Amino acid sequence: SIITGNVIFEANNNSNSDNSLLMGCSINYCSLSRNNITVMKCRFTNNGKGVSISGNNCTIKQCLIDLWLEVNNVTNFNISNNLVLGRLSCNSLSRNISGKIVNNTIGGSLQYCEVLSFPSGYSKALQISNNILYTKVECDNRTGNNNYNTLDYQKFNNNIVRKGNYNVIDASNKVLTDMTTLFTFSGSNELQYTLSATSPAKGAGENGTDCGAFGGSEPYIIGGLPIGPVITDLQVPSTARQNETIQIKLKAKVQN
Repeated sequence: SIITGNVIFEANNNSNSDNSLLMGCSINYCSLSRNNITVMKCRFTNNGKGVSISGNNCTIKQCLIDLWLEVNNVTNFNISNNLVLGRLSCNSLSRNISGKIVNNTIGGSLQYCEVLSFPSGYSKALQISNNILYTKVECDNRTGNNNYNTLDYQKFNNNIVRKGNYNVIDASNKVLTDMTTLFTFSGSNELQYTLSATSPAKGAGENGTDCGAFGGSEPYIIGGLPIGPVITDLQVPSTARQNETIQIKLKAKVQN
């Protein structure tokens, strides 16, 4: 993957960066202040700030984010199949915010009750489905006085949550008292959040898919390699006669 520092799509008068695709990079921090930006199969290290979305119609998918994913006053965002090991939150009090948060594994590395946090009363157009909201912290928030009242969302279904941390009504959500049964908890940051053989997240999503980053139609890929064939070995003769057909050997790994 490409190693870089910060990637900034500036909110200025130049719209040339609209409709950009950023894929297969290792980044400290990314700020999306333009529209229609897609970031996929990237890794955001714990030395940076994570990801901030301030542009409309932006997509974040199949990424590993060690810290924060922050959404501002935006519409029609799509956050899907990511491992967000810190917190996914909103830094805006606009009633125009809208988007989808689907098949993500959120939380784990920080001590927060609300690993998914959007201001009460400002999130009427959010669809939140098939996520695992994993936290090591048990909180009693049955009255929903803070950011955890899921009744504010347009849709909050088929998610895995911890008992006491979220005020859920839809019966398709699974409320757990013991979250240690969810994952394998062995290996790297990515591997330890794969579902265990008896995980309650297996088949708990819409239409029987698994909840979390590894479920759905475009699951998170370990290693984050870009789409398409990746050449792993190439053997080419060093010389050839004019008009001669040369024989080459290559090995490739196909990524979905």
